[in-house]
Amino acid sequence: MRKIFYPIFTSKMSSSSINMNPSFLFSLQLTTSILTLGFVTPSSIFRFAALPIQLALWYLTFQTSSEYMRVSWSQIYNASCFILFVMNFLEMSLLRKWSFEANGPTLHPPSAQPLPLTHSNGKSSTKAGSKVQDTILNRLKFGLNSTFSLRDLNTPHEQRAVPPFSTTNPAYVPSKSTFLLSTALRFAITYLFLDLAESLPPPPSTAPFSSSKVPVFTRLREMTGEEVATRIGTSAMVWMVTYCLISCYLGFQSFILVGTNLTPVSSWRPLFGSFSNSYTLRGFWGKSWHQLLRKPLNNPTIWFVENGLGLKKGLVARYLKIFVTFFLSGFIHLLADLAAGITFSQSGALRFYCVQVLGIILEDGVQEIYRRAGGKEGKVWTKTGGFIWVVAFLLFWSSPSWFWPQVYRAGTRTEGEVRAYGKLAPFTVFGRFLG
Repeated sequence: MRKIFYPIFTSKMSSSSINMNPSFLFSLQLTTSILTLGFVTPSSIFRFAALPIQLALWYLTFQTSSEYMRVSWSQIYNASCFILFVMNFLEMSLLRKWSFEANGPTLHPPSAQPLPLTHSNGKSSTKAGSKVQDTILNRLKFGLNSTFSLRDLNTPHEQRAVPPFSTTNPAYVPSKSTFLLSTALRFAITYLFLDLAESLPPPPSTAPFSSSKVPVFTRLREMTGEEVATRIGTSAMVWMVTYCLISCYLGFQSFILVGTNLTPVSSWRPLFGSFSNSYTLRGFWGKSWHQLLRKPLNNPTIWFVENGLGLKKGLVARYLKIFVTFFLSGFIHLLADLAAGITFSQSGALRFYCVQVLGIILEDGVQEIYRRAGGKEGKVWTKTGGFIWVVAFLLFWSSPSWFWPQVYRAGTRTEGEVRAYGKLAPFTVFGRFLG
C-alpha cells in the first residue's frame, strides 16, 4: 500500500557519526554566528577566525546531511546553510562589520547611497545607530536577528526592491488576523500545487531531457513544435514548483512566528513582487523574483569590485557586479545539485545563471538604442514584446540548461534512489488518488 506520509528525517546511519547530525552542526553554526555578531568587536581577529569555522561546519553538513534526511531536503538545507552561515556571515561579520553598538553595519562600500528617509513600505526609517540597552540578552537577540536577516526589513539598511503589502498604499500593514488568514490560504494553495506536481506520473521517456537536447541554435532545423512546447511548459512548471516551495517554507515560518507573537507582521512583507514587471530580465530578477539573496551575494560582490578591484563607476564595474552576483548564485545552486547526486559536469546551474548576464546586456543595449531613437517606454506593444523576450530567453533557451539534468536524473533513478530522494512535500493529498 502506497505510503501517504513521507518522513523528512530518517534515523542516523551509524552511531559513530552522531556528532555529525545536522541539528548538532546547525546549532554550532548558529552559536558561532550569534556570538560573533553580538559580542565580538568588528576589528577583532576572532571575526576572521570564525569564517573558516563556519566553512568547516558547513562542509561537514554537506558531507553527512543526506544520511539524516531525504535527499530532496538535503540539497535545500545545504544551500540554505551556505547562504546564512557563510555568505551572509561574511557580509555582516567581515565586510560591513555589523556590531551591536552601531545597531547595524559600521562600514559601507564607496558607492553606498545615503540612508533612506523612508522604506519601500512608506514608513520612516529608524535612525541609524539608535542605542539599545547593553545587556547579554539584547546582544544575543541582536546576533540572532542579524543571522537570519536577509532583507533587513524596516531598518535604514533595508535591501532594495522589497515589495510592500499593498502597492496602492505602501504604508499599509495588515492586522495579525488578516495576515494569518491570508498566509494560511496562500500556504494551502501553494502546498497543494507542489503536492500535485510531485504526484503526477513521470514522463514516459527521458529522451527529451537528455544533454543532447539542451542546445538550441545548433539544432534549430531539427526542433519541432512539440519540443518547443516541452521546453517552455516544463521550464514554467519547474519555476512554479520553485515559487511554491519557497512560498510554503517562508509562509509556514511566518505563520508560526507571527501567530506566537515572536515577530511582528511588519517583518514579513511579501517575498515576491508583481510579475507584471517581468517584461525584462532585469525586472524579473530585480523586482518580481524574491530578493533573499541580494544581501548575501550582491553586497559581497560590491565590496569585491569596488574595494578589491577599485572599479567604482562605468560599464565595466556595472556589468562585472552583475556577473559576479549571478556567478555566486549559480555556485550556490550548483551545491544543491551536487547534494542531489548531479555531478559538476552534469549540472547546468553555473551556466544558467551566468548567461543571465548576457541577456541583461542584450536587453540594455536594445533599450538604449530604442531610447536614442526617440522611443517611449511603457507602451503596450513594448511590454508585450518584452514578455515574449523573457519567455524566449528564460523559459525556452536558458532554463533547460539547468533543469534538464535534474529532470533526466529524476527519470533515471533506481527504486532505492527514489526512496532516498523522497518528496519535497512532507505529506501527500493528491498521492492518494494519483498514486
